[in-house]
Amino acid sequence: MLFADLGNTRGKFQWDDGQALHFVGFWDYQHSPEPLLKDHAGEPFIFASVADSLVNQQLCAMARQFKMECQQVRTQASRFGVNNGYDNPKQLGVDRWLALIGARHLDQGPCVVVDAGTAVTIDVMDSAGQHRGGWILPGLDLMTKALLGHTAALKEVASDSNLSLATNTAQAIGNGNLAAVLGAISTALNQAKSPLGRPAQLWLTGGSAQQLSPWIELPHQVQSDLIFIGLRQYGRHR
Repeated sequence: MLFADLGNTRGKFQWDDGQALHFVGFWDYQHSPEPLLKDHAGEPFIFASVADSLVNQQLCAMARQFKMECQQVRTQASRFGVNNGYDNPKQLGVDRWLALIGARHLDQGPCVVVDAGTAVTIDVMDSAGQHRGGWILPGLDLMTKALLGHTAALKEVASDSNLSLATNTAQAIGNGNLAAVLGAISTALNQAKSPLGRPAQLWLTGGSAQQLSPWIELPHQVQSDLIFIGLRQYGRHR
């Protein structure tokens, strides 16, 4: 069974052989998804997307050419032991929804799920599987692009960000962006103490998870496949 997570900037594909997930490749939306689909002709195909609807249509059209049953997962009010906490459940991004399902599958305790990609999303879930809400903020690269794109004098950012107080502008931007995201995570963990009643498991996923991990002193786990673990639950119960 083939799975895909279509993000804001690119798609990621993984294949489930019934025992484990295996990385297949990334899809740049400017190119055809054919190379990622052709070796799985005839297999069920399940995907989730926060990309443009035209991207989704292109993908499903190509999948049908390879005789693949194409199913798009959408956010629900409740499924797999997770209860959506949004006032309008459909407004919760499907990537956040699947990451919560993935976290619930791995651990039944309270948790804070951080998905650090183009945007950073932070979601809190209690031990009963009730989503308590969350935050959305720009990711590290998006913060940098926004700052450089709206300031005439700032032209570059250092690639080796850390938490030191910088003594040059390029380093100050990179370090400041890192500090902002880490500060949001720390604040979320503090905010979660009251509704959760006890310390929460912190999960990191997304493209910048490995970059953030060394700077987080509290216990946490990096799980790059959290969304795919959520997708896999849909595959097993289709």
